[in-house]
Amino acid sequence: MKAVLLCLFVCILALVPVHAAEGLLIPEELNGILSRVRAGMTVKEVETLLATAYPGVKSKPGNWSGDAGSMEYKLNDQLVLKIASKVNGDLDKKGSNALVSKDLYLVILNGADRRRITLQLGLMDKADKEKAKPARTQANVDTTSPAQR
Repeated sequence: MKAVLLCLFVCILALVPVHAAEGLLIPEELNGILSRVRAGMTVKEVETLLATAYPGVKSKPGNWSGDAGSMEYKLNDQLVLKIASKVNGDLDKKGSNALVSKDLYLVILNGADRRRITLQLGLMDKADKEKAKPARTQANVDTTSPAQR
């Protein structure tokens, strides 16, 4: 009886459609814009930049603690872009005095795919540098003896 139930369960699972994520992780329009976001940009400057691909973009303050937090840019019904920001003084009600933080940190929320993509700019630590080194092959091995160098 257990074998029959197990077989039935496997057959039902086989009928359930499984969809892989289709398309790009970051929409092409947004990907072309992200590289132009710079530290110190105002909310209005970011909105103007995003409006080239997302004309209906709307911004609002996200989570804040003191003078640091994030601004949320609703690009369309599915996409929200969060950008780490800071203020000098107090954040106004609309967040219009916020500036993009020098510690660039972006979060893309895709409601259609229910995905969250986080991008953070930072310097590599020693372990990262070791991983990024090219593999040591015969072509890049110094074969001269220490005395010949």
